[in-house]
Amino acid sequence: MVLEPATMRHLELFINSRTNAQNGSFFSVFECLTQGGRRTLRSNLMQPPTKLSRIEERLDAVDALVEDALLYESLRAVLPKFKFCDSVTAKFIHLPQERDIKSIKFYHFNVLAIKNILGNLPNLLALLRDRKPALFARAAKAAADHRLGLLKTKLNTIFNFSEDYERLDDKQRLHYLV
Repeated sequence: MVLEPATMRHLELFINSRTNAQNGSFFSVFECLTQGGRRTLRSNLMQPPTKLSRIEERLDAVDALVEDALLYESLRAVLPKFKFCDSVTAKFIHLPQERDIKSIKFYHFNVLAIKNILGNLPNLLALLRDRKPALFARAAKAAADHRLGLLKTKLNTIFNFSEDYERLDDKQRLHYLV
């Protein structure tokens, strides 16, 4: 189901009709911790689920978070560590071809971001593993994908993140990464 633009406007899903701003809209009530979360919420508001099983799955997840304040706060602490996950992943699809100082900064930031994201996956997995809501179980299964561990190993093999690397200047890092 896709909501019509007029319906979204009347429900003030994204824009407050009195102020013509996002502040005060239904969307502004939610505090998403990542860009991916914002996009997912926006998409779900524009195309709400119609399958009863999907709706119940989401309600079960909300109930679990309401009933378990420690889980809720723990997820709020872990999720910001995945802030750049989707944008960094997308950038690796379009790697720059030139090898200059600008591209070395691009590589450096994004490789370190991927390394940090992969390093935080076990924390997320520990929070979601063995939880009753099916939504959490599915997220835990995705976080436990063995290919992510292979990627982390490969990154550590290719880019030896030693203290020596951290002391290099941009030109030296360029030669290191080439």
